[in-house]
Amino acid sequence: MKKISTNYIYNTIYQLITLIVPIILIPYLARTLTDIGSGQYSYARSYLLYFSSFALFGSVMYGSRTISKRRDIQYLSENFWGIVILKFITSTISILIYLAFTFIFFEEFKVLFLINGIFLFANMIDITWFFMGQSEFKIIMIRNLILKSLMIIAIFLLVHDISDVPIYAAIVVISEFISHVWMWLNVRKRIKFVKIGFNHVIKHFIDAKYFFMFTFVTQLYTTINITLIGVYTNNSQVAFFDQSAKIVNVVLVVITSLGTVMMPKISSLYGEGKIQEIYRLLNKSINLMVFIAIPAVSGIILVADIFIPWFMSDIFNPMIIVLIIYSLKIPLAIYSNLIGTQFIIPSGDERFYLNVVIIGAAINIILNLIGLQFYGAAFSAIVTLVTEVIILVLFIHRIKTIFRYIIKNPSDQVKTFVISLSLFLVFKLGLLEILRRLTSNINSEFYSTGLLLLMVISLFIGLYLLINYIFRNNTLLFILDFVKSTFLKIKRRNSND
Repeated sequence: MKKISTNYIYNTIYQLITLIVPIILIPYLARTLTDIGSGQYSYARSYLLYFSSFALFGSVMYGSRTISKRRDIQYLSENFWGIVILKFITSTISILIYLAFTFIFFEEFKVLFLINGIFLFANMIDITWFFMGQSEFKIIMIRNLILKSLMIIAIFLLVHDISDVPIYAAIVVISEFISHVWMWLNVRKRIKFVKIGFNHVIKHFIDAKYFFMFTFVTQLYTTINITLIGVYTNNSQVAFFDQSAKIVNVVLVVITSLGTVMMPKISSLYGEGKIQEIYRLLNKSINLMVFIAIPAVSGIILVADIFIPWFMSDIFNPMIIVLIIYSLKIPLAIYSNLIGTQFIIPSGDERFYLNVVIIGAAINIILNLIGLQFYGAAFSAIVTLVTEVIILVLFIHRIKTIFRYIIKNPSDQVKTFVISLSLFLVFKLGLLEILRRLTSNINSEFYSTGLLLLMVISLFIGLYLLINYIFRNNTLLFILDFVKSTFLKIKRRNSND
């Protein structure tokens, strides 16, 4: 479990860097590109992501699972090159169709679309899946930290107003391309060059197709919202939805990155027939995810109307309701992640997973077409919640006979919910107003609001942890034990040096 916990930390940092970078940039881009420029970029990128899904062809999940099964260099090399060749073929096809699509349908935004197309070349050489399968998340984390930092500096130096949308897009895709070149420098000692027959590539194509299909359908139902909002409303509504999704996804990635780390381990345990060990890991996993998720939702709803105008400017005030609605996706998504990514896929039931995601995507598209043009981004956020509920219900029904073994002794989850709700009500019914008055004497509205947010968030987290400790929440005790053992391990290592 300690190996999983360490990898969880590395993978969380890796995913956080990927998602926090846009969050760091949001205040700057909201004021330079404005809601119109931000929406224009998001709308163009939504089309790119469909082609990117085909270019990757499910390699993130399929590749990491394949590589995790064995460690001998012959097996690793054969499968590495087989998947690389498959991705070269799918990426080439994707690039050619994307170029045709751009010149036929988007002459007006041709420059922006062509710049974004560099991302497909980055997909072609992406081998991050290999290091995920090897559980080497530290390498991925270091790469992301360095290159994303350089990207932020470049954006601050070169992006100044709404006319710089193409420059912003170029910085993003070029940094992505360089990051994948970096990984090739680290893979040389881990594999050898072997000749791969066409039949071997075809085998990977057949085995990876379900991963591609559900990745594509998942991409479709998460990205189609932005595409449809752009078609039926305007770039401002696109920005409101996309920025809400980015904020919520930062929280989700902290929680669900555990699923990425757990999937290879659970696949291995299935191969060994250790079902009870799988149940134990899943139970610990869901308790940890709920412990983070519920207070996160409460916090987002609590401070949304303070945070948005301070963080992004008053132009984005219509986004407040979108963010509040979209944040309710968090608890639904973590249970779907537990059952889908950590159980159904590792057990080899990819076909069912695919069918459920297809149903969810179809419902998402139909509902958006019905009301999106009348109610905008907020309606699309509601549709997202409906889709998540349907997917979760279908997942639970699939594993109903063993669900009670996974959600074993849910008392800690109940404590988490009750404590989070109680704190939310305490702040909303009086404490928030007291803190607001304490900071109101600061002359600068920007600094007084910033201090208010800091006080609210800090106090909320502090009280949440304290009350959970008083009521002996086992999940918190597990986290404290892990932090303590890690600290002692580092201390012993330093003393030995």
